[in-house]
Amino acid sequence: MRVSPLRPSKLAAVALACAMVAACGTTGDPEDTGTRPRGSLIALPTRVEFAEIASLEEARRTGSGRLLELLVAGDTPVRARAAQALGRMPLERYGVEVTDALATALGDPDAQVRAAAARALGWRGDVTAAGAIALAWEDAEPAVRSALVDAAARIAQRLSSEDLEGGPDKNGAAEMARLVIRRLYDPVVDVRVEAISACGMLPVEGPVAGEIDRDLLGVLSPIRPRASGPPLETEIWLTLYALQRRRSEVGRGAYLEHDTSPYPEARIFAVRGLARTRSSPEGVRSLERAASDPDWRVAVEALRGLATHADESSLPSVLAALDSRSPHVRRTACEALPAFAAQAEKLRARAQRGLRDRSSSVRSAALVAYAEIFGAREPEAVQREIVAFSDSSDLVGRRAAGQAARFLPARIGEPLADRLLLDPEPFVSTMAIESLGEIATPSARARLRDIVANDSDNGRRLTAVLALRATGSPEDAPALIRAASNAVGDVGPELAWNALESLRAIGSAEGAGAAALGDGFEELLRTALRSQNPQVRLVARTTWIDVLGEASLPNVPPPTSSPRTIPLPGRDYPDWQRNPLVEVATTRGVMVFELFPEDAPLHVYSFVQHATTGHYDGTLFHRVVPDFVVQGGDYRGDGNGGLDWRGTSLRHEFTPRKFLRGSLGMPRNEWVDSGGSQIFVTHRPTPHLDGNYTLFGRMVQGFDVLDAIEEGDRIVSTRLLDASAAVERFGAGR
Repeated sequence: MRVSPLRPSKLAAVALACAMVAACGTTGDPEDTGTRPRGSLIALPTRVEFAEIASLEEARRTGSGRLLELLVAGDTPVRARAAQALGRMPLERYGVEVTDALATALGDPDAQVRAAAARALGWRGDVTAAGAIALAWEDAEPAVRSALVDAAARIAQRLSSEDLEGGPDKNGAAEMARLVIRRLYDPVVDVRVEAISACGMLPVEGPVAGEIDRDLLGVLSPIRPRASGPPLETEIWLTLYALQRRRSEVGRGAYLEHDTSPYPEARIFAVRGLARTRSSPEGVRSLERAASDPDWRVAVEALRGLATHADESSLPSVLAALDSRSPHVRRTACEALPAFAAQAEKLRARAQRGLRDRSSSVRSAALVAYAEIFGAREPEAVQREIVAFSDSSDLVGRRAAGQAARFLPARIGEPLADRLLLDPEPFVSTMAIESLGEIATPSARARLRDIVANDSDNGRRLTAVLALRATGSPEDAPALIRAASNAVGDVGPELAWNALESLRAIGSAEGAGAAALGDGFEELLRTALRSQNPQVRLVARTTWIDVLGEASLPNVPPPTSSPRTIPLPGRDYPDWQRNPLVEVATTRGVMVFELFPEDAPLHVYSFVQHATTGHYDGTLFHRVVPDFVVQGGDYRGDGNGGLDWRGTSLRHEFTPRKFLRGSLGMPRNEWVDSGGSQIFVTHRPTPHLDGNYTLFGRMVQGFDVLDAIEEGDRIVSTRLLDASAAVERFGAGR
């Protein structure tokens, strides 16, 4: 992503700001001003129709056709809201009826409804909607065209998937992709930006792949025949994002051109592009320069690229990065060292120096790198360092010791991992479980099976299930059946469906079948088909088909369930006139977030409830991926736990908002409706998360704190700001 692009004019900058407001709900990356921030003005829906729609959406039911009626008979806001709710209905349960209704709504007289229907079709990913999207393509309203672009890209992605029933439809995917390409030169910048981002989802193989790459390069031309003026900053970095996302080799020239761009996001994605393309002398030299970029995010990406290409002449650049002021850069430099293990003697002193770094995350990365490079050559020396880390009070260091143990000979590494299984912190013990899976001796696998079957902690059991999967065998079946049978409570559903997935893999292997899984397997599936959790039911159905055959699949109706609590504005929480603000105090300083209750009411309500009752106090930032996200809020501290304010999971609330720097999102697992209490905050724009994860807030102050947070840091406290109307309800300012 980088050499100097043209700077936009003042007029272009105004246009860009307007586009970002329209496309993202924010003008980008606001700078801390020291003034007290205020949330944007909003108007929360309080009419009875909206409450009815919210209740049906939460239940993931159409209300015997009621949502379909509201899509046609309501006024404009109600029709648009009904379209959004229908887009969140599960495709496997509500297929053609809902898709056809949304396709019809593409002809609604109001653009707000048409745009909502188009977005909904994209979220559903029903390939039968392709024709309706093509027919609506020339809509006069930019907002509708933008939504159609997103929908077309998602359907093209689905059509090219190997999981598509009947196999990939490459021609259908190409037709959808060509529609998206046409919008790269739309006269309205909002639509062009949507199309550029959407290209990152389009097929990377097949008849249209080359066309996509060439047209993306055309966006970067200062003389564009079908658009007005040179590319704007957002167009530049998004184009580089899409090219690198596609691993485009023809984008190499663009990456080299923009690797010294004045725009940080352009440099980030240019460097990522060079890291993802074939190695070349000029590309490697560019990465070496970028490893000392003043923006730590660029340097991190450059170091990853140097590790990928592993050109021996790049080692001095990696070693120099170990002296960076940024702990993220030093950590990433340590992580890059094993790529240069052929020059081990040049690495020894620097790796050992990293073991004494002032940053815990750097010391930990240095330990893992030291073990990977020298574990087989000098096991006793590495063992001494691992033991020292495992005996320390440093939580991150003990976790690193659990990871490093896998690089030692099994006779040394396995006892070390066993020892760390006893650590009281799941953050540490689950890493030791992962290492036992990597060590994979018969005794290590037996220990994992024992954890799966008998451990009292569902998070540890889940980790052990995943650790066994790579080398799964019929010996694992009794433990997996037991885990899937008695998985209850937090993490229970995820444990159940992952155990079922492992059983499916074992049973569907060549020459295996149900006999390899032993007694209890079929009865387990019959029970799982009646589970209250949709993902457990879905995996049970797939497992039955793959192992026992579709012909014998029982016809089990979905279970009935009691309606879940739906908080409503004016009743359960204030009818806010502005977006609420929440302060998150951490061990590195304070961050302030503006929340979006109009877009994601359940996520905002749950977060505020947790924030004002002390749920987050003392919780760990258990995952920090430099130049991607910081993630925390899990009471367990290992990323496996966390429920909403009711003690259940949150349904997804995808919206058109874009993940930019400082966006506040909700982590989830494979099941889209598995949100809970955890949160993540993005270091940079992450378009691949758009429409795939719920975005429910944005940072307005504390970007320096965001950049400083490392694994092992903690949330100290959280409170609602400017909440005079909400003090009694939520106990703000406790």
